Amino acid sequence: MKVSVIIPSYRRPDYLKRCINALLNQSISPYEIIVVLREEDEESKMVVSEFKNSLIKTAFVREAGVLIAMNKGLEEATGDIIAFTDDDAEPFPQKFP
Repeated sequence: MKVSVIIPSYRRPDYLKRCINALLNQSISPYEIIVVLREEDEESKMVVSEFKNSLIKTAFVREAGVLIAMNKGLEEATGDIIAFTDDDAEPFPQKFP
């Protein structure tokens, strides 16, 4: 199963960076990470550009609102399973015995 993780974010670059790092350090990597940003959010764009990882995709919205960002992420997602996380979340890696 391919898991797409969608992260709506707006002007919280430090949280976003921590969240992406946590997702990249999972014991089982997601198929793709879709970060949805507002077009004018230059700081968050810089954070995403720091990651040289083909799993990370960026989508942009013009309107405000988390639901608009989540719907844009859904349009872009290609995985079998869709997961959403907030930019201020730090998912723990799954530990297997």
